[in-house]
Amino acid sequence: MIPTQLALVILIALLLDLMVGDPKGKLHPVVWIGSLIGGISSLAAGRSKSSQFIIGAVALLASMIVSYGITFGVVQMLEGLPVALKLLLLGYLLKLAIAPAGLIKTGHKVAISLSRGRLDEARKELRSLVSRPTDGLSVGEVSAAGIESVSENITDAVVAPLFYFVLFGLPGAWAYRAVNTADAMIGYRGEHEWTGKVAARVDDVLNLIPARAAAVTLCISTALLGRDIRAAVRALLRDRGATDSPNAGWTMAPTAGALGVRLEKPGQYVLGAEYRPPTYRDLSASLPLAGLTMVMSAVILAAIPFVLGTPGIVSL
Repeated sequence: MIPTQLALVILIALLLDLMVGDPKGKLHPVVWIGSLIGGISSLAAGRSKSSQFIIGAVALLASMIVSYGITFGVVQMLEGLPVALKLLLLGYLLKLAIAPAGLIKTGHKVAISLSRGRLDEARKELRSLVSRPTDGLSVGEVSAAGIESVSENITDAVVAPLFYFVLFGLPGAWAYRAVNTADAMIGYRGEHEWTGKVAARVDDVLNLIPARAAAVTLCISTALLGRDIRAAVRALLRDRGATDSPNAGWTMAPTAGALGVRLEKPGQYVLGAEYRPPTYRDLSASLPLAGLTMVMSAVILAAIPFVLGTPGIVSL
């Protein structure tokens, strides 16, 4: 695939994501990936830590192989189609691996619920964005959690899958999505800690470059939107390492600086400690910042093949 076609696939994916949205429930391929991961990882229950570790690694590897293999096969099947139809179908398949519109839409729902005084409703909407318990969160805590999740997911929802699409084609984007799904399901402390250790570490490694690239783009977006880029850069340089994740702070910290708000997960991290707690207005303000960052990131990634003269390491 030539660079122009690759760029068109990214453009089509973004437009379809904006216009069509995602399939509901079990119709979404990410749900299928999650079912595979969940089925294998459930075998770890009650076993030793070493067994849990191995089963988690198998679940991750199986999901990556299946995602890459099926997508590779589908791409090969599309090769004989007219170019326009092929690009449209590839764009749709890529659209399923990214979620910019869904991310912004959910953040907007949380902000609207808070603005109308419907705190319980906002807590329920927030569950689509965060893995932490939302019951009992205050207005400020819901606002902060929403801002944190929206900014962190700039990387997970758009920049990283498009980065691996440019490098390895559509199968690469879906292999990344498998890793990210495994990390979201089992890659955290607690019940699944040993089962999800491999998924968490692989996800960290895969997001190293995308998260840092997203941070730079976010700072540029801050300036373009007329916000305080100096505060964003200062918070990035100071607080990027405050989170347990080696990547989350890279987009969360400059967002805190750009908005002038304090983002805190009690007992884990504080970003922008000198600022005030956020309100729903700050959550609303974070959405165009995240949206512009995701669009700019997509444009930059689409331009890379033109600069390098190649569509990636593995051609579509």
